[in-house]
Amino acid sequence: MDYYSLKVPEANPYLDPVEARESYRSGKGLHVIPDADDLAWLLYISGSRRGYRFSLTFYTPQKTPLREVVWEASGGVLLCRRVIDVFYPEGDPQWRVPYVGVVTVTQELGSDGVLSVLVSSPLEEDWFREVSGVELAGLRLPVPQFGRWEALVAASAPPVVERFGWDAITAAKEFADSRVVRGEPVGEAAGWRVAAGDRDLMAAIQAVVRGGRPRPGIHVLERGDVRILPLAAQSNPAGSGRDPGEERRRFDRIGSDVSDACEQYEGRPLAFDLAYRGGDRIAAYAAALRRAGATRVLWWAFEPADAGARGVTLVWCGDESAGDLTLAVQVVPVSWVDERRTKPGAVEVDLAWSLADVIG
Repeated sequence: MDYYSLKVPEANPYLDPVEARESYRSGKGLHVIPDADDLAWLLYISGSRRGYRFSLTFYTPQKTPLREVVWEASGGVLLCRRVIDVFYPEGDPQWRVPYVGVVTVTQELGSDGVLSVLVSSPLEEDWFREVSGVELAGLRLPVPQFGRWEALVAASAPPVVERFGWDAITAAKEFADSRVVRGEPVGEAAGWRVAAGDRDLMAAIQAVVRGGRPRPGIHVLERGDVRILPLAAQSNPAGSGRDPGEERRRFDRIGSDVSDACEQYEGRPLAFDLAYRGGDRIAAYAAALRRAGATRVLWWAFEPADAGARGVTLVWCGDESAGDLTLAVQVVPVSWVDERRTKPGAVEVDLAWSLADVIG
């Protein structure tokens, strides 16, 4: 196994120091734990062409997760990318439980100083804020040498806040507020993203699939037989002060979260072939997507028991350098995506949308 304990490195099934050092040097996956019996935190290190990725999870003595922190390396420096703080209104479960049943405060940080904060709760609607100009000095660290994890662990440690019981709901909101004040509010020139997390978005998708409407604050654009749920839209990069590469990263993060949520309900997504041609509805839909500037599309067939099957697609359009990225979910007839259920015939629909459709 790829576990390395700082206290009992000689005991199986842990790697010995030589094996662990080599695993770290070569970028292979490596788990580091402070003590085999007292799991206060767990560090997972992985490598890729982009550099190291460090993921830290902190626990109570009862093994309940308190915080997850992700750092990524670039140019020999680590940047804190994502922090998830967990709050348990119903008390300490004394083990890991699905986050869908608890309150989470998620922070996403870009190298351009843009910070997004999302509070997701099973008891209330999601709360989202985005700020810019966040100081990165305390959120950057040198890539640690093997065995020198102290600075990384200290910089990632969870704050002392109330996390268990009904007071944890208020504590989560207050903690989120304390993160937002680190930056300046962003205006329309900085683009737009939906003020909801994957939990609320999944509920919105299911509502539209059944022919209903999502909660207020989640837009639905009606285009013939298509319902478009916008997720994010980029502004002109020259006026936003944002890094285009970071913009692409933010869009991909949102897309990944929505895809993961859909996968839990309907299985792994399938890649839609944008080059598909022919005389059926799939070819017609592919042509409409190409006209809208689609660059990547994933799809699922949603089949609720109380409604007919619908196709659900996750659609990326545009280019970050041009400043016209958009990301949306589209709910379409299932015959537009599923080759087993497609039909002959044309589809005339305009799938393009922009920032003006959601903030105008």
